[in-house]
Amino acid sequence: MDGAHAALRERREQRVGAKRGRGRVHTSTVARRDGRRRERRQSDQRRNAVRSPPIRGVGALRYNVRVRVAILNVHGFVDAPLEDFALFFGGIACDVVTLHEVPDPISDDNDALPRLADRLGMHASYAPAAFAGNALLSRTPLLDVRTLRLTAPRAEDRSAVIARVVVDGVAVTVAGVHLDHKREIARLVQLNQLAAALDDSCVVAG
Repeated sequence: MDGAHAALRERREQRVGAKRGRGRVHTSTVARRDGRRRERRQSDQRRNAVRSPPIRGVGALRYNVRVRVAILNVHGFVDAPLEDFALFFGGIACDVVTLHEVPDPISDDNDALPRLADRLGMHASYAPAAFAGNALLSRTPLLDVRTLRLTAPRAEDRSAVIARVVVDGVAVTVAGVHLDHKREIARLVQLNQLAAALDDSCVVAG
């Protein structure tokens, strides 16, 4: 009986060992499986990625001067009295201010921009757009001023106002721009148009 029990116990241990062996997964196998999953996931991400047009960038700034620039969307100057805007910009004392969604001083018969410039003692320039426009204010005269119309499929026309300002004896090109607010692809198209019109070194605010 003792020999029969010993043989039975031995066969039982062999079966248990075989089951454990079948359930064992080697570390190398797990690593290969995880690697394949990661590769498939990365491939799916590349395939599903939205392909955007390349951006023609401008070069690194070469100006050896510090320029203080403020940016604000004024929403047509309807959110606060004009005096509040004057107090705000007067308090931060910037070299250049770029304003967006500014009413057209001519077609809209709105004198908010020239009044603000006069209150701050700054020079002003304006670029119209489909809905309001962009403005540059500068402590020093705005030189070589030009406006740029920015277009994109299924997007309203936007604009940029570009000028050179002299800060501490150094001429700096500044562009104020307000891109499309709905579609990323439209913004990229407009940004390419802006980049093509700019120098290698400039300050873009918007």
